[in-house]
Amino acid sequence: MAYPRSIEVEAKNDSEWGTVYSWIRLQGDSYNNNVDTEDAGGNQTRWWYYFGIGGLEFGRFDSPGIRFQGYGGRTDWGGSYGDEWDRQYVSYTFSFDNISAFVAIENDLVNGVNYNYGVDTDGDGIADNTVLNQKTADGGRTYMPDVSAGVKGTFGDYEVGAFVGYDESAEAFNIRKWVRGDIGMFGFTLMGLYSDEPNSFFNYDGFSGILGLSAKVTDTVTISKDIQWWDDDSWRVIGDVNWAVAPGFSVLLEASYGDGDSVGNNVKTGMLRFQRSF
Repeated sequence: MAYPRSIEVEAKNDSEWGTVYSWIRLQGDSYNNNVDTEDAGGNQTRWWYYFGIGGLEFGRFDSPGIRFQGYGGRTDWGGSYGDEWDRQYVSYTFSFDNISAFVAIENDLVNGVNYNYGVDTDGDGIADNTVLNQKTADGGRTYMPDVSAGVKGTFGDYEVGAFVGYDESAEAFNIRKWVRGDIGMFGFTLMGLYSDEPNSFFNYDGFSGILGLSAKVTDTVTISKDIQWWDDDSWRVIGDVNWAVAPGFSVLLEASYGDGDSVGNNVKTGMLRFQRSF
């Protein structure tokens, strides 16, 4: 079980070039009561940050693409769609009325190597299975970044978007398309993903789909479910209940079950999170 604790600091001010902003998070993760050091158990203290002016942004955080798409489905985990949780990047986002687009260059190296092997980077309790680049064992072309771009539009209660990412080390690409809607107390997300071979944007060779559903059953309680399927007949179901106990305090209970070559045999995970916000 993972126990993350984090402190976030955010600052903004106006300028003739647009809003100048910055954000920093210090997070410590403790796994099964181990100490917060960078040890073999995956416990570590990490910094994330980004800053920008207008549409231009620099940072080390979740990649611009997964933030642009609103992450995955409706649960906190949201499904599997990439190893993009700790990326150095430069991005530019353009917005006009109900249409927005972005383009980014990203460093796919983590501690000098491609991807994470056997490390639980997203805190879901399962070690990542992303393998090192098959073409080169030294982290790929360290002088070349990955490239990603996306476009989306909001039309009333619905959002439609598309994303493409090219992993230069694996020489592979990932395409994602999604439709999201929030209608009254109900919400849904439908996302399709395709990669021509495993890469840092989607660690899979083929097609996968995510269907997410949510309902705000009371003013303080929301239930959500995500179902993901891979074209090798692997599948996973994720469900959670989020209770906004009081302003600034919430409790989330989430569990998942999956089976198949892409997720493992009869894999069960669970999480109980108490969150305090200021």
